[in-house]
Amino acid sequence: MALLEVDKYSVFYKIKHNKKKAENNSRITPINSRSALLKVVNGVSLEVEKSDILGIVGESGCGKTTLTKGILSQLEHTEGVVKIDGKSIEDLSRSDLSKSIQMIFQNPAGSFNPHYRIRKSLGEVAIIHHISKEDYNKRLHKLLKSTSLDEELLDRYPSQLSGGQLQRFAIVRALLVQPKVLIADEAVAALDVSIRGDILKLLVKLHKELEVGILFISHDLNVVKNICNKVVVMYLGEIVEAGDTETVYNSPQHEYTKRLLASKTRTNPDEIREHEYEFVDVPNIFDAAL
Repeated sequence: MALLEVDKYSVFYKIKHNKKKAENNSRITPINSRSALLKVVNGVSLEVEKSDILGIVGESGCGKTTLTKGILSQLEHTEGVVKIDGKSIEDLSRSDLSKSIQMIFQNPAGSFNPHYRIRKSLGEVAIIHHISKEDYNKRLHKLLKSTSLDEELLDRYPSQLSGGQLQRFAIVRALLVQPKVLIADEAVAALDVSIRGDILKLLVKLHKELEVGILFISHDLNVVKNICNKVVVMYLGEIVEAGDTETVYNSPQHEYTKRLLASKTRTNPDEIREHEYEFVDVPNIFDAAL
């Protein structure tokens, strides 16, 4: 049984009908002369096993953020189901859901109260989730050791820590509740290039040690290739390609995936691209959006 199952998940919004914008736009379905449905996420299905770091890639506007909010039960959906360890999130209390799935945000500074010392911010997790003082201290000590953080840093304010240290504490906070799944949304995008690799290695290490599944959302194709064993490609609200990372990167089937990979930033300026693809036209994602 997968830790996280998303089955035919869709989010449609009712909008004013604009005939010109609706033409040749697969995301818009007219209802009548005045209204239409905008398919922000359309029939998405995916699974995350405890052995998986599943990457979701795609341009801004492809539906990644909406899908993430749906998995976290932060918005109403049109159809489909999301399950955590076999249980529908609709049947879970808010507390049980947050214990099962946790989020690591892009900007670590923005996810901590600037007026609280780190110790107090982490301590709120124990209060909210009714973790005993003994269990909390054991979990905290173990996680500080795993993330190479000194205990003395707990008494500092967020402004007194580096971006890398703050993101490590954000990871500690997420893991204190012992979730089954972590969602890492552009988790290294706001960090200096020099420390991104360390955070990525840490995520892989914790994934293996704690057997926690990770849903890794990123626009950086090189990062996804390096740490994810599986990948799905989103385009215009749908998954257009999915599979193990090596296969998708080395032998893409969908035209959009080919273009996405061909445009990825090269880590070495002298790199010679291993694959050259023949392209057919695909709609521009921004032309297809409102």
